[in-house]
This record gives sequence, structure tokens and C-alpha cells, in this order.
Amino acid sequence: MEYKLKIIPKYFKEIVDGNKNFEVRKNDRNYKIGDTLILKEYDPIKKNFTGNYAKATVMYILKDKDFPIGIKEGYCIMGIHLQNRIGFIKCFDEYETDNLKTEKEILFNEMRERLMQAHEKGE
Repeated sequence: MEYKLKIIPKYFKEIVDGNKNFEVRKNDRNYKIGDTLILKEYDPIKKNFTGNYAKATVMYILKDKDFPIGIKEGYCIMGIHLQNRIGFIKCFDEYETDNLKTEKEILFNEMRERLMQAHEKGE
């Protein structure tokens, strides 16, 4: 299954930078190994999506029943593997703004710069 999930910028950055390879979530969707998580960056201050998203595959699940003294009832910890190597993709069709053309140009330049940096590093 594929699930679209909100994620705040602080945690989104840690995942795309490769520092965080897990997600703690309420297990209200009965997550399974092999599921794809579409992590959509959400700014809680502006109350909107930033347009950044990353895809990750669920590689491991630790459920509350597996570790009842460490995981709150109804929650799980998922070990995840990031699918996209550059760490973020701008999703223009979901990014609404009054001046979309200018925003697209800015976002395109940001993405091009990140790709160039990744290429220089041999990624």
C-alpha cells in the first residue's frame, strides 16, 4: 500500500539528510513491511504543504504489542529506507501560490542546484 503522510520540516529534513531512518506513527492504517510512505512536508505555522515530498519504503515495524513498555498503545515505529537519493522533490501541481510561475522558477533553480551538488559528490 501507499500512504501519504504529513511531516513537519524538522523531521522531513532529518530524513532527507539521511540522519533519521525511522518514523513513529499512530498505527491507524495497519502499516506493513513493503508499504510506501509519501512523506509530504507540512508547515504547521503557515498551515500548508511546502511542496517537498520524499518516498520511503517500510523495511521494519516494531508494534506496541511487541514492546508494550516502550511504545504507546496504538503506535508503531517503522524502519524506513528513502527511495529518492537527492532527498527531496518539488511537487509543482500541489504547490499553490498567487505567483506560481515565479515560484516554479525559484524551485526549479533550487532543485537544479541540489542535483548539481549531488552529481559533484558522486551521488
